[in-house]
Amino acid sequence: MTIKSISYHPSLIDRLKNPTYAAAFLNAILEEAEPEADLLKSALLDVSEALGTKMAPHDLQAHQSRLNTLLKTANPLSIADLMNWLEPFGLRLLVMANDATESLPVIDAAS
Repeated sequence: MTIKSISYHPSLIDRLKNPTYAAAFLNAILEEAEPEADLLKSALLDVSEALGTKMAPHDLQAHQSRLNTLLKTANPLSIADLMNWLEPFGLRLLVMANDATESLPVIDAAS
């Protein structure tokens, strides 16, 4: 008897079409104590595949190409380093869906 493997990718992409889920997915990766170097890149490409359906195919390809260029010139682990630097201050990086910004507190710079 052979065991058939079912790809999780189509199911993942379907779930990532929800911006709130996509943000939570990226936050989970950002919270990894010792992230793999390619994990963030892979996750960002998955999110762009899912949410990029709202873009023209040419624009999506250009956007993904920009991500590849950015990650080639910058060390993806530098994001983890920044998160580690913020931790002693009780701070962390957070990815949010655009519509979630309405619930953010307003900081008055004048105070």
